[in-house]
Amino acid sequence: MKIALVTGSTSGIGYEISKRLLKMNYTVYGIGRNFIKNNENIFGEYKNFIPVTCDLSKLDNLEKTLHSLKKINFDLIVNSAGVGYFGLHEEMNISKIKNMISINLQAPLVISQYFLRTLKENKGIIINISSVTANKESPLASVYSATKAGLSQFSKSLFEEVRKNDVKVITIYPDMTKTNFYENNTYFECDDDEKAYIKMEDIGNMIEFILNQSENIVFTDIIIKPQRHKIKKVKRTVPFLEFPEMVKKRHYIYEYPEKLIKNDDKKIELICEKVSGKKDFSEFTNKKGKQLKEKIREIFVSYKNKKLYFSGNKFLPQQVRIMSNFILNDKKSALSGKYLTLEKVEFSDEMKKLIFEKVEKFEDLFCKKNYFEKNKFEEISKYI
Repeated sequence: MKIALVTGSTSGIGYEISKRLLKMNYTVYGIGRNFIKNNENIFGEYKNFIPVTCDLSKLDNLEKTLHSLKKINFDLIVNSAGVGYFGLHEEMNISKIKNMISINLQAPLVISQYFLRTLKENKGIIINISSVTANKESPLASVYSATKAGLSQFSKSLFEEVRKNDVKVITIYPDMTKTNFYENNTYFECDDDEKAYIKMEDIGNMIEFILNQSENIVFTDIIIKPQRHKIKKVKRTVPFLEFPEMVKKRHYIYEYPEKLIKNDDKKIELICEKVSGKKDFSEFTNKKGKQLKEKIREIFVSYKNKKLYFSGNKFLPQQVRIMSNFILNDKKSALSGKYLTLEKVEFSDEMKKLIFEKVEKFEDLFCKKNYFEKNKFEEISKYI
C-alpha cells in the first residue's frame, strides 16, 4: 500500500484529494488543524487515514511535526493547503501577508525538502496545488498570486533537479473552484452557473488521472478551467471598504430624575471614583456581553449637577444604563434609555484618514455608489 502526505486535508481541495487517495487504497497522513466537525471525525469511516494536527503558518510547529513523521516512507506529497486574502495591497494587513507566505509558499518548500531523499528512494511524486493567478496579473490578489507564482517556479526548478532520480514534480493550476476558499474575498465569488466553476471532484479526478499514468511520462503543468468564464460580484452594504477601528472614545450623559435616586451625592461620588479606570466591566452587562472575549474597558465616571458623565472606549448604551443604576441605586439592572444622551463621539486617527465625498442630494449618493461599483468591478473582472 502506497503512503501519501496531504496538507490542508480538513477542507476544500485538500479534503477532496485525501478522500480520493483513500478510495485508491493509499494510506493518507493528512495535515490540518481541526478534524472534528459537528462533533464527528470527518475521516472517521477511513481506517487508513492518520490525522496530523499542525498549524502550517508556524514554522516551529511544522518542523516538529515533520520530525515526528521522519520514519514514514512517503510515495506521494500533495501540497494543497492554501489561504488567500484579497484587497488593495496598501490596505493589506501585515499578518495576512505573513500568513499567505507561510502557508502557500514556505510550507511546501520545507515539506518537500524534508522528504526529498525518501521520494528519491521510492521514485515518488510531489503535487503542488498552485492557481491560475500565478500566470497572470492579479489586482487585489498581488500577494496571493505572488506566493502561487513562487510555488510554480519552485516546482519547475525542483523537477529539473530530481527528474534524473525518477521523481515527478507536478503543478496543478485550478481556476475558480467551488469551496469555502472565497470566504475571505469581499469582491467576487463563484457564479451560480455550474459550468462557470470547477467542482472539487474535478480536482480529485485529475489527481487520479495523474497517478494512473505511465512511469516514463510526467505532466509537469496542468491548468484546469471551467467551460465558461463567469464570476459573481459579492454584494456588500458598503462595497470595497474595510473600516478600521472607528471610535476612539464615547461621551454619555445620564440624567435620572432626582426623586428616584436612592444614594446621596457623597456616596455617588465615591462609587464613581471606585468604578472608574481600566478594568473588567463585564459585571455591568447582559448575558451576551459576558461572553465577549474582550472584557477590559477604560471608563471614567463623574457626577456633576445631578448628572452622571461617562467617558471611555468600547462601551455601549446598555452598559451605561446598568452602571448608572448601580451608582445611583446600588442595583445592577438597566435603567430606562430615555434619560441617556450620547454627548460626543471621538473618532480614531485611522477613521479620520478616510475620505468621504459630499453630495448635494441624497439621491446623488446612490448614483455615485452605483457608478463606483460598476466601474470598479469591470476593472477587476478583466483580470480574474
